[in-house]
Amino acid sequence: MQASELQKRVVFGIIAAVVAGFAIYYGGSVFYLLVLIASAVASLEFDKMRGDGQISFIFCALPILLSYHPKFAALLIAVAIILVMVQQFMAKKYYSWLLITILYITIPAISLLWLRNQEHGLEAVIWLALVVVASDIGGYFFGRALGKNLLAPSISPKKTWEGFAGGVFCAVIASFIMVQEPKMILIAIVISAIGQTSDLMESAIKRNFNVKDTSTILPGHGGIMDRTDGFVLTAPIVALFYQGGVIAW
Repeated sequence: MQASELQKRVVFGIIAAVVAGFAIYYGGSVFYLLVLIASAVASLEFDKMRGDGQISFIFCALPILLSYHPKFAALLIAVAIILVMVQQFMAKKYYSWLLITILYITIPAISLLWLRNQEHGLEAVIWLALVVVASDIGGYFFGRALGKNLLAPSISPKKTWEGFAGGVFCAVIASFIMVQEPKMILIAIVISAIGQTSDLMESAIKRNFNVKDTSTILPGHGGIMDRTDGFVLTAPIVALFYQGGVIAW
């Protein structure tokens, strides 16, 4: 990456971090609006990337709009999934990217909103964001500096095992700075590994559609999907960990 591109990546990364950090801290309607907008843009990116004429925005947005009523939101997700499956069956299509879009965007978004609304949700979401972002940054710089052994060459030709290890290392440091508890170090390792798996999953999706970035809305970073892919699997898992008392503050 050229110096100008790296500078652009850093500048817009800082701006995004400030906006997200403010929304997370403030919580309530501000965080809700940020998650809704990000999810809406991500669903539009997925629609454009698929190019199959199907519109996932309404399926993704409605449950998020009603996420303050978890049971109703869950019902809407179930109805959306059933409708998509029926539509695919009637069209004799048995592999639905539209269905994947719903699962990929809506469930992580609702998990984040639910988590933030808990008693210690602020700490939980900040911890999750720190671990995922630190893992992403560590993976990028360690991979560039030391990367030699490819992690998954058929999916992402640039990701390496050295970058993976660097991501885990940085996630552990970030977690320890916030919470000096041995259990949380182990959980940070798990979340970093899962977050990097989410990243690979998105790389596989983009490779399937032969695109480099999901959009160009974030200069130096690509699209909303490119920047939030680390939360696709980690947000629901951390929400489950919180609900089960595995993590607590």
